[in-house]
Amino acid sequence: MAYNTNINFTKSNTLTGIDIVSFEEKFPVFYNLISDTGSFNIIECQGVSEYDICSFTENAIENLPKKENIIIGYHTEALNSVYWNLIFFILQKAGYKKILWIDAGVTKGELFKHIEFLNVKHICSSFFFKTSFRTDQLGDMPVPGEFENKSKLFVCISRKARQERFYLTSKILKEEELSSKGIISCAWGDQTKHIFEDNYLKLFLKEDLDKYPVTLEHSELDRSIHGFDNNFSTAIFHIVQEGTIGYDHRRHEKVYSDIPIDWCVDISDRIMFTEKTAKPFCCNQIPLFVASPGYVEILRRLGFDVFDDIVDHSYDKEDNVFKRCDLVFAQLKKLSEMHTVEEWINYFKDKNISNRFIKNRERLEQIYKEQEQKTYSWIKDNF
Repeated sequence: MAYNTNINFTKSNTLTGIDIVSFEEKFPVFYNLISDTGSFNIIECQGVSEYDICSFTENAIENLPKKENIIIGYHTEALNSVYWNLIFFILQKAGYKKILWIDAGVTKGELFKHIEFLNVKHICSSFFFKTSFRTDQLGDMPVPGEFENKSKLFVCISRKARQERFYLTSKILKEEELSSKGIISCAWGDQTKHIFEDNYLKLFLKEDLDKYPVTLEHSELDRSIHGFDNNFSTAIFHIVQEGTIGYDHRRHEKVYSDIPIDWCVDISDRIMFTEKTAKPFCCNQIPLFVASPGYVEILRRLGFDVFDDIVDHSYDKEDNVFKRCDLVFAQLKKLSEMHTVEEWINYFKDKNISNRFIKNRERLEQIYKEQEQKTYSWIKDNF
């Protein structure tokens, strides 16, 4: 089998003796808790780009002992299903019979027909559900159910330049009365600033672009993926701007626009839960989401309370991300006009909202334990 020998990888063993190939020397400690049945290897792709993941998989296979089954994981990403279809084809050619696929996707995407002849089991990674409780990344969380510290109406933060994030932030900033009630950021993130400036000039007026980046005056948090400021929990509502927003490869911009469609768009066709969604559940807040269409319904199915009696989440059925932003903005404005912060606090007391906040945080912990137990049980029964 021909493969790219320039792709970095590390061959090692888990604490239980399972052969594992990972991109970095470290791999998720979760693997150390899996019992070795002698019938499977592990390939962990964390840190590998979409462009290299097929070559990485080929390299890994060449450097692992021949086994009947395989676990392949990418605990922090939900890559487009196109890449996973290719990976499964590579694993099939290598002779693997059963594949346990663990990644951050809560949906699988579109699996091609050849997958029907493979035994592929997908389990959503527990990573982001579990990471929510790491105070070294997210900061000190407020007491479960507590809302006495609330002093702002909303928080709307994003670290990385994306079209829809700039679009929504611009709408909020133009409403001075509304923006004065919130904690807002919209930074360049870890990207090259001039690339975004050149492209955004085709989408925005120069005077709008000059407002960016909108930062919170603490550069480390503005750049950080998981950065968390304890002040964020002082908001009543949390506008969650998730990593995946939904992608239709047939969208008309691919033909009509001279801006490369993927320069600032997440092109995964899957739905993914990240620490962004966990934050409002940890901070006793009511969330609204700029995410993939159907994302709110997925959260309901996972057992989270999305406060349908307070927020109209009908934007979740809108496929166009900019129209979805318009609907989220309209909801935020409506909520801001319903009550002051003090009135919302009194409303929470009257309606005993505290218990609902507590249950959402408990559900986070329940899910990560359920997902890990599901993985151990499946391996025991199938490998």
